[in-house]
Amino acid sequence: MSRSEPQKSIKRRLLLRKQKIGFGRYAHETVQDVLDNHPEYFLWLDENTDIEIACNILTEAQDNAKPDHEFKNWTDRAIEADRQLADNQAADIYEPF
Repeated sequence: MSRSEPQKSIKRRLLLRKQKIGFGRYAHETVQDVLDNHPEYFLWLDENTDIEIACNILTEAQDNAKPDHEFKNWTDRAIEADRQLADNQAADIYEPF
């Protein structure tokens, strides 16, 4: 692509609960994890960005974005990913030359 050609805009979509968000504050989290723990984030995204968010996700975010919402913790997947990363980094440090 030459510099004179306009870049194609990429439309971001959040349609599936198991989908990783892939950008911003919760880039490595799934939609479901953020929906469970910070539902207001989707309402903010809907009001402040052009990201397409599935109606059922927005509805649940509105229902859960109440003062009595209970924090549900992040899934063990994120903890395990951090543990594997730490193990890999430790292996790199002690690898003989």
